[in-house]
Amino acid sequence: MTENEITNIAERSIWITYLLIVLLSSLIGDSIILIATIKYNAIKLNKFLVTIMQHIAVCDILASVTFVLPTIISLIANTWILGDVIPYIQVYLEAGTFTGTNTLIAILTTSKLLLLKFPLKPRYWRTKNAHVICVGAWIVSGFLPSIPFLVHNLKPTFSYIEYNTNYGSPSDSVKAHKIIVQTVYMLIVGIPTIIVVTTTVSIVVYMIKSRRVAKRTGAARRWQGVATVVITAGVYCVSVIPSGITFYIGGSGNTVVRDRVLETLPTLNFMCNFYIYSLTIPSFRKFIISNDFDMSRRVVRRFWICRDLQRQNSTHQNMIEILVMVSSINSSGEGTLGRGERCIWITYLLIVLLSSLIGDSIILVATIKYNAIKLNKFLVTIMQHIAVCDILASISCVLPTMISLIADRWILGDALAYIQVHLESGSFTGSNLLICILTTSKILILKFPLRTGSWTTRNAHVVCAAAWMLSLCYPAIQLMYDKNGVSFSYIEYNINYGPTSDDSEETNVPIFILYALMVFTPVTLIVTSTLLTFLYLVRSRMVTQRSGGDKRWQGMVVVVTTATIYCVSVIPGSVTIFVDIPEITSNRVLESLVTLNVMSNFYIYSLTIPSFRYFMKSKALAMSRWLVRYIRHCSQLQSDDLARSEQRDVSENRHATVQTVNSL
Repeated sequence: MTENEITNIAERSIWITYLLIVLLSSLIGDSIILIATIKYNAIKLNKFLVTIMQHIAVCDILASVTFVLPTIISLIANTWILGDVIPYIQVYLEAGTFTGTNTLIAILTTSKLLLLKFPLKPRYWRTKNAHVICVGAWIVSGFLPSIPFLVHNLKPTFSYIEYNTNYGSPSDSVKAHKIIVQTVYMLIVGIPTIIVVTTTVSIVVYMIKSRRVAKRTGAARRWQGVATVVITAGVYCVSVIPSGITFYIGGSGNTVVRDRVLETLPTLNFMCNFYIYSLTIPSFRKFIISNDFDMSRRVVRRFWICRDLQRQNSTHQNMIEILVMVSSINSSGEGTLGRGERCIWITYLLIVLLSSLIGDSIILVATIKYNAIKLNKFLVTIMQHIAVCDILASISCVLPTMISLIADRWILGDALAYIQVHLESGSFTGSNLLICILTTSKILILKFPLRTGSWTTRNAHVVCAAAWMLSLCYPAIQLMYDKNGVSFSYIEYNINYGPTSDDSEETNVPIFILYALMVFTPVTLIVTSTLLTFLYLVRSRMVTQRSGGDKRWQGMVVVVTTATIYCVSVIPGSVTIFVDIPEITSNRVLESLVTLNVMSNFYIYSLTIPSFRYFMKSKALAMSRWLVRYIRHCSQLQSDDLARSEQRDVSENRHATVQTVNSL
């Protein structure tokens, strides 16, 4: 084993997953930026800044290809396998792209500051001038990294700390080499970083002063371009400054882990551009959303075309059936149910499934299209995300359990087993976090009702998106920790996750810690915020009754009822993680309690929100009227058909009588 080599597969898997996210975010995101700015003019900023952003996107694509991709390949192979020639090209291109990124971001921040200082000099801020300056930055980025090669004729060496190639050190003149490398590092990293920090601070100070003046005069001052530049500079500083400090002054502690973290930090700079522009530039965000809708329509049309072709091609269907394998998941026959018990359980799960799919779909339609829930927009947006999460939970948990109960075994194959167990844990984790956000937001809205600028729909979507990302971390860590820890249980009639190692007391500790963070922390926050909400509303209601006023309980009852059902469905099952319950029936009851949280939203909103109840009554009345009209129309058509048939019979009888008389 080589020194500093990563022997743990889980560590390499985590690093590979992160670098794959970086690579895809850079290649796809920066390509979208280039297409959006060159072809569609989707970023409505100064042409000078947009041109610099295009060069930064090209530089990030090159950096991801020359640095991230070789690192991924080396991590997968656990050694360098790209030959002897590619390291020379790779290490030079890597240093050049890093230098180009640093220089271009320094140009971006400096240009923004000069644009703010001298806005009335448009002849300097042309696209042609921007291309000339960026070409100069590319020339500098290509020249400076070549100096160590030209002076000492260095050979690239592979490092197991970074799992990539880097500059080697000459054996005869180490001191001279160190001086040259430090000088070059100062030119390509130190000076651009100083410029970025200085100009960014100046931009922020200038905008704060101008915003104060604009408020006094009643004018508006947009932060769009400033926010983009400042956030880009902030991410750059976070990714570059720590490694720069350790390069000159060194550090203490575990140097291998520290060096790996510091070498991974610069990759943040490659992947963040797309997300920064999507969050801070409305025109680019609108372009992304519109193209997402168009792409979704194309995908749907392509799906229907492929489905029709699949129906027509029977041989293709036979090949698919041959590829379906019999599930080989380890099953335990302990705790199998009789037919009567299975029928009762199937009936209950069918009620849960229909209540979730139909009820949550009605909630989404009522809130998005009809605005039927008259509550704070922030809370309504969180309710929409909870409805989506419950639909995913019903599909990923309730439906496979029903199928297993009907077949009395797992019949969905190995691939669906792995997808189902991690999708189920992610959806339930998302439900925990979203309900926690709902209750916490309610108490904060009650405490700070006049801060309407913070309780917007956009902020609610941002917070919920963060909750979705955290909920995906739970199944991802499970998969990296033990990808084989999946088995079918006849107790729950579903797929479970559990580490396969024999030393369960030690290996289960990380999973228990993760479970505590994703379940017990939200439960604690939910209980605390719900009690605070209840106490606050009780006190305020007492005050309003003394003064002869009225205090509506509508929003509070929704939140408290949702939190109560959540606690009833989650807390008993969570306790069994640490306290063993040997009875099989008790475990089944505790696992079934979780489904209460999936099916209850529609009934809670119908009982506690008058506007939603009125919407349901109006739609039910309209549907009943339509049904009555349809029945009357069908009965009228039936009576008309009967009358025509009788008239036809009479005419036929009359015609037969006439023919008989004529024959006589």
